[in-house]
Amino acid sequence: MLHKARLRQPPMHLLSPQQIQTRSADPAQCTGRVPLRPVDFSRPFIPERFTQLYYAPAYARLSREQRLRYNQLFALKVSEQIMAFEQDFTNRVLRQLLRDPRLDPTLGACLARMVREEETHQALFRELNAHCLPQLYAGSERHFVRLGHLERWALVLGGRFAPRLPFLLFFVLALEEYSAALSRAMLKEREAELGPLEPNFVAVHVEHLKDEARHVHLDVHVLQALLRAASPRRRRLDARLLAAFLKDILVPKRSGLRVLRQLVADCPELRPLAGRLEAELRALQHDPAFQRSLFNRDDMPHTFALFDSQPELALLQGVLAGYERG
Repeated sequence: MLHKARLRQPPMHLLSPQQIQTRSADPAQCTGRVPLRPVDFSRPFIPERFTQLYYAPAYARLSREQRLRYNQLFALKVSEQIMAFEQDFTNRVLRQLLRDPRLDPTLGACLARMVREEETHQALFRELNAHCLPQLYAGSERHFVRLGHLERWALVLGGRFAPRLPFLLFFVLALEEYSAALSRAMLKEREAELGPLEPNFVAVHVEHLKDEARHVHLDVHVLQALLRAASPRRRRLDARLLAAFLKDILVPKRSGLRVLRQLVADCPELRPLAGRLEAELRALQHDPAFQRSLFNRDDMPHTFALFDSQPELALLQGVLAGYERG
């Protein structure tokens, strides 16, 4: 039995499922392979504001060379993160949703194509990282990103119960909208304090944006369909699960610490500061500026509009420093 949820309609412009399908059939609007050139290690790989240590007090005391190396290592971690979540999380959730009878055939066809497109993205970022530091990725495509207990728990849920747990798709939407925001920033902010961005990384992220921009719209349509069918009790449970999940991922740990430790290994003169750097990195979980860099309305307008549309998600105001009800 479908429950008619009384949700406010998010004030956003959305491509229709038919428009999404039409654009995905146009090769010019789809992510393709990027021919890679020799990597320019004198340049940063991503805008500094998308890195973690940038928000720590000690970052300003690092030399330009140390900040540059950190930026490059963190960019590799971002590539790994995109691969990990699209392969291990997003595609598992999407494959379960393909079986959901509540989705109309056009949405289902778009989701099936999205699964294939995510596999293209994984190959794109895998090739970029291996091209950049082949010695680091000789044995594995992931050097920094390894799943923790909560991520594994989410994978189990996603693999079995995705249609009944829309909060998982909220997370997919947030990740893809954040990734799209990073790509747009790389296109607009090619000149940074550390210098112009490295061309290979700009090219790959801009190419990635072609699909991600459509995927965000598709995620919203699927979420709206699932939320309309959810009971009030189910939506309240979903809100609590989403809040718990966000609390965990907003804490710098594991992969961020591995990047920092690799920086210290590459710059041995930082060894006396290693403990302090790690402490400041962990403390970012309480830093509003860092929290807003991860979740904010400017970078994630569709995610935040959906937050606004559900009364149950008002509790996120106590979780996300960058969220106030719109």
